[in-house]
Order: sequence, then structure tokens, then C-alpha cells
Amino acid sequence: MRVYTVILILLLVSCQNSKDKGQNKASDGSEVLSSVDLTDCDYRNEFKAFGNKVLDTIRIDGRLIDPLDDLKRFDLANFGFFTKEGRIFKKSGAIRPCGELTFGVEFLKEFTDQIDLTSYFEYDDRFFSTKGTVNFWWVNSDGHFIIPVADVDPKSFEPFNTICGGTDKNGVYYGSPNFDVHKLDIPANAKYTFIAKKNNFWNAPEHFVVVDDKVYDILHDINKGYFLKRNDSVLKHDILKQTDLPQLPPVGKKTVLTAKKDDLAIALTIESINQTTIQYKIEMVEFGKASYTVEGEAGFHPEFYLGTKDMSSFSGKTYHSIEFRDTKDSCYTYIRLGIEADRASLLLGKIIKNCNGDIQSIGLDDFPTLIEK
Repeated sequence: MRVYTVILILLLVSCQNSKDKGQNKASDGSEVLSSVDLTDCDYRNEFKAFGNKVLDTIRIDGRLIDPLDDLKRFDLANFGFFTKEGRIFKKSGAIRPCGELTFGVEFLKEFTDQIDLTSYFEYDDRFFSTKGTVNFWWVNSDGHFIIPVADVDPKSFEPFNTICGGTDKNGVYYGSPNFDVHKLDIPANAKYTFIAKKNNFWNAPEHFVVVDDKVYDILHDINKGYFLKRNDSVLKHDILKQTDLPQLPPVGKKTVLTAKKDDLAIALTIESINQTTIQYKIEMVEFGKASYTVEGEAGFHPEFYLGTKDMSSFSGKTYHSIEFRDTKDSCYTYIRLGIEADRASLLLGKIIKNCNGDIQSIGLDDFPTLIEK
């Protein structure tokens, strides 16, 4: 009861804030930009056949967005795809100039030749398999692109969440959208840990990897792809000191974290069962539309924590986090927990989750940081 009271308060505050800002609102609560001159937009003919016929804009979190407006001719299919006369489309977005302004233009991008919906399987919000091949989505200023991962077993593949790659029964795969994903020379049964270097990003990775107590750099060569090179100048002990593992609440103590965005409020209740497992309860309420509650247990994935940093929605600062996973069939729940030093040691959380009933999937960047109440 206490958690639902917190969610209701968050939603009421959000609604009152919207009322206080006046009546110049779109149906989703975003500001309508009636003063924008759309007559000289260079993209006006590019997306007419792909779900965006009308040049209209709204402001969302400081960005100018031209939303989809012509979906009547398309049918909604599984996994969020759209179909039309046997063709397959995915909602995407492109960056386009409009006079002196820049818009994010939503449109439906076609993937008919690359996607087979009968064999499509989601591992998480990036990685998927179709037609017997593992792939991942990448997005740039022209929208979504599919990048295949060569020679990976789709049935045993499990993606990393903070590193572009993953594992299957045959080994470990690592890479980036710019230079593809390659199998590293790490035995399938070896103990390994990735440690992020200073300038590490998902699309431009920089890591050490400790394999059976030996430290390696991960390098890239245009002909060889990504590969390991032994680094004798650093010790495992020194590398591991670079990151401190965040401490979980004591066993038996329940901790509630909450956050809201627009009409959606989420409460996460966790309780440590031991040092590697948490019991969780996730409650989602979308005001006036839907609600969803799920409970379960999630296990700690130690090979990821040293390379994992999240950014606080409150301060914009990064903090180290650890990740717990609960997966079943095509449904996944990833819970990241960490502490930002400047926030009085309050626990922070991020949720990555699909299979939420009538509520949309939650990606890493789709929802703010949850904070301990």
C-alpha cells in the first residue's frame, strides 16, 4: 500500500505541474511549436511514404520532434514492427534541418529483406536474432541500422549489457558498431573480467580484460579485428582497485526506489537474499491507462560490474553500478544499483525491462534514475 501511495503522489505532482504551465500543450503533454516556419524544410518529401506526411512539431525535453502522423495504412505487428502489403517497418528517427532549426523526424524505416518476424527473437533492447543470425540495432542521424554478429550460436548467445558483444557456448565476443563484433581469444571456460578504461563508450570501447589472473589490453586492427595483447606493465590487483563494488543493503532489509516520467511512475522494491541475489518487486502505473506489477529474483553478473557506469538523472554525474538479471524465454529484467557519492549515500537504480503488460518496454535511456525513498 505504501508503494502505491508514493506512485500516486508522484503522478499527482506531475499532473499539477503540467496544469501550472498553461494550456499550450499537445495531447502527450509536450509543448506545441506553432511559431516554427515549416515552408523551407529540406526533408518535407523524404518521409511522406513512411508514416510522416504532416510537418508538425512538438518540444520534448528541449528537442524539436516531428512525430509520426500517418499510421492508418500500416498494421502493428509483433515486437513493435509495422507491416504493409508484406513489407516490414520499424519506428525510427532521423535528424534533419528545417530552416535554421534541426528536427528529430520520426518515420517508419523498412527492413523487409533483413527481418523475418516468424524467427525473430529479442535478447534485450539491442540484440536480436532472425533468419538464424545474431544482430544488434545501431542508430545514427539517419535512423536504425542492423549490424550482424558473425559466427555466433543464436541458441546459446547472451549479450553483455554495457559492452557491445556477448557470449555463446563457444566463447566471448566483443566489438563496436564501427568495427563489427569479433570473437576474442578467451577460452569458453575461463574466468574473465572486463575493466573499463578512462575513455570507454559502448560504440567506442576501451577495456582491459583479466583472464585467469593475467591482464590484457583489447586492441583493434583493421585486418585482425579486436584481439588481446598481454599487458605486463599492470597487475590484476592494481586494475581491480580502480573500481569499488557498490555495497548492497543488508540482507533482510527492504529498500524502495522510485521515479516518474510524464504519466509513468515506477517503484522498485529490493531485498538482498545474499551477496549475489536480490528479491525484487517492480510496480508500474501509467496514469489513466495501465498498471503492471511483477516480483522475482535476479542474480548478480560479476563479469560486468567493473565496466558499468550509469549517469544520474539528478546530477548528470556518472556512478559505478552493479547489475542483476532475471530472464525467461524472451522476457528480461535487468536491475542496476549503485551509489553516487554526492547524494548522501542513497541507493540509485536503473531498470531495463520488457514484457510489461500494456506498458511499453523500458530501455536504459527511456526512464530516469530511480532513487531510494
